[in-house]
Amino acid sequence: MNLNGAIIINKPQGITSANVVAKVKRKIFENTENVLIDSAKREKLYIGHAGTLDPMATGVLVVLFGKATRLQDLVMGDDKVYAGTIRLGLKTDTDDITGNVIDNVDCRIQNAESPNIERVLKTQFQGKVSQVPPVVSALKVNGKRAYDLVRDKREFTLRAREIEIFKSEFKFISDNQLVYKIHCSKGTYIRAIARDIGELLGCGATLERIERVRSGRFTVENAQNIENISRDIAQNSSYISFDELIVALPQMEISETEKNELYFGRQDFLQMRYLAMQNSQKCGSGNVVFNLVFKGKSIGLAKCTGDDVLKIQFLNPC
Repeated sequence: MNLNGAIIINKPQGITSANVVAKVKRKIFENTENVLIDSAKREKLYIGHAGTLDPMATGVLVVLFGKATRLQDLVMGDDKVYAGTIRLGLKTDTDDITGNVIDNVDCRIQNAESPNIERVLKTQFQGKVSQVPPVVSALKVNGKRAYDLVRDKREFTLRAREIEIFKSEFKFISDNQLVYKIHCSKGTYIRAIARDIGELLGCGATLERIERVRSGRFTVENAQNIENISRDIAQNSSYISFDELIVALPQMEISETEKNELYFGRQDFLQMRYLAMQNSQKCGSGNVVFNLVFKGKSIGLAKCTGDDVLKIQFLNPC
């Protein structure tokens, strides 16, 4: 099956991101008699998602197919926008409404105080921020997932990480409930922001609702519900071809001689060309993917890492 691209799913509440991928895969291989096509063909289809959403979360989930799965890190690195509600006075072990209650106090903000608190929160949660992730998370500590360590009742500490909040908005809709909209960098935990708001106000808080309304250039308005997906993925309204996914990548023009070198497994010239680039074109401390172009057509991708090394990610067949 030659399927390369992405589809934008509006993830429903109550299922994991992996469940969404499994459901999409079943849709693809379901025929009109509702019989699944043989497993050999299913195994040949590479499929994955870019950016996990917790089961309680809804919104944009980018599902990638074929060679577009090689763009997973790139898509996951995009900025995100989240919206939802935060409940004051309630503390849980997961920092969201699905966790076990640790404390529940009567925390009510008077109407006269609301505007001032909203302004303080907007100032406090803006720009580059040091954030300690929730202990119940998929982050690894000495090779173990943090949520597994919590389940096994083992003590550990998660180090603070720098995130960036480009824009934040907070508004009280009741005396103990806030709505929020946060535009942030990759790796930001909204659950941790809810927890930190509770600590700032001195009464605890937990995340009550969360929706990812945008991931990079993909918005929830253009996403599809799983039940509405057509088996012919490329015919869906939210389908994005591989060429559309890479259109914004920086290009590196390849000569015919260089193309032949690449297909013979020789890529030293790529590193030399990269090192000769202006600093503004280099990847710096982050990851950059270059689109390798020969006579106006993409022949593959090369990924640059923070140590200024450029390596072939994949090449299209000759």
